[in-house]
Amino acid sequence: MNMHYSRLSDEETRKKVFNAFNNLYKVREGFTLIDYEIITKNGKKIFVESSVYLIYDSEGEIIGFKGFVRDITERKKTEQKLKDSEKKYRNLIETSSMGLLEIDFMKKGAVYINPKLLNIIGYSKEELNDENIFYKVIYPKNIKKVRKTNEDQTIEFKILNKEGKTIWLSGTLRNQIDDQGNLLKARLWVQDITEKKEMAEIKSNLLTRFSHEFKTPLISIKGFTDLLLTDYKESFNDKTRSFLKKIKEGANKLKLLIDHFIESTMLDRHVVDLNLNQENLSTIIKDGIAEMEGLVRLRNHSINLEINDKLIIDCDKDKIHDVFINLLENAIKFTPKGGNITIQSHINNKSIIISIKDNGIGIKKEEIKQLFQPFGKTEKYGKGWDIISDGIGLGLYFSKEIIDLHKGRIWAKSKGENKGSVFYFSLPIIKK
Repeated sequence: MNMHYSRLSDEETRKKVFNAFNNLYKVREGFTLIDYEIITKNGKKIFVESSVYLIYDSEGEIIGFKGFVRDITERKKTEQKLKDSEKKYRNLIETSSMGLLEIDFMKKGAVYINPKLLNIIGYSKEELNDENIFYKVIYPKNIKKVRKTNEDQTIEFKILNKEGKTIWLSGTLRNQIDDQGNLLKARLWVQDITEKKEMAEIKSNLLTRFSHEFKTPLISIKGFTDLLLTDYKESFNDKTRSFLKKIKEGANKLKLLIDHFIESTMLDRHVVDLNLNQENLSTIIKDGIAEMEGLVRLRNHSINLEINDKLIIDCDKDKIHDVFINLLENAIKFTPKGGNITIQSHINNKSIIISIKDNGIGIKKEEIKQLFQPFGKTEKYGKGWDIISDGIGLGLYFSKEIIDLHKGRIWAKSKGENKGSVFYFSLPIIKK
């Protein structure tokens, strides 16, 4: 029994094949390649691919067609699996809770961004086709930091959303690099960690503020307790002196704990925000001297204050207060009893300069270079000096960090051992 051709395929397939033959006949040259589905004798459906050519007679007239047919069922199945896989992948990234960004460095822009990341940055796909928009979203300096490696990179960076708000993103980056080492494309899976960053910053600021509020009255408690135990000890009986000594011991322990806490907190911070306001630096300095009065009297020092009454600057009052206290406390501790400390202000066209000069033990030239480095404390024991040397050597380092954030400078001068020291810090002046 012979099977009619019509049984090999459905009506739509037959039309497809007929149109292919007809178009080849009209063009009258070359060949056509078509693929379609047919039904085998046992009723199984398979995909075939046909290469069809024209047949000419000796005079060049078309007299028919010839061709080849091959089974491409497995190839079609593979292609369909790939399409299904791509569809599933696309559905995954379209509905993912993670943002996806694909960057083409040749085209200098984002070639794909999924809905989650669009939601984070607030732009539409159409808006991101504008190259200028792309560079508003992604800081160019962040792109330059991308390492040219095929290995996965864990990165953290900032972007700007459409409203101009800074958004922190963290994720994994995979690069595509050519044989010459050129960075072609990058795919980045990210999540928004802005809230986490902000909470960490709030926590850090609260801890720093908490520590500052504890340290300020503690300096007075410790200083005046020391004063009572030295200059006025004959006014108290043994029991009272014992109580005062315990207060002093407790104050020393608490101060050491707070100092270490502040230092470890500062070391853990990578970003320090300033609460800038217009302040009178003269008031900050006078308040600092009042806080240190107990320690000054205990050491029997003279404080000479030669500053302008109005030294108006933009600053974070608490942080500049900490810088001044640190410099003054160092001058008091590293000057033997009965010393002189002079605090002066100088104003030039750009800055207000504060100097704190003492006639203490001085600093060697080679030591000055390491003063403002982490743990840059210099050893001063065993030379017979009547000084107080405590802490772990981070005070000047933190002071420099704070002054740098204020766009100022901090430095020191000394002619050598036993020749005193002068510490300076400058802050930008407010121009009317």
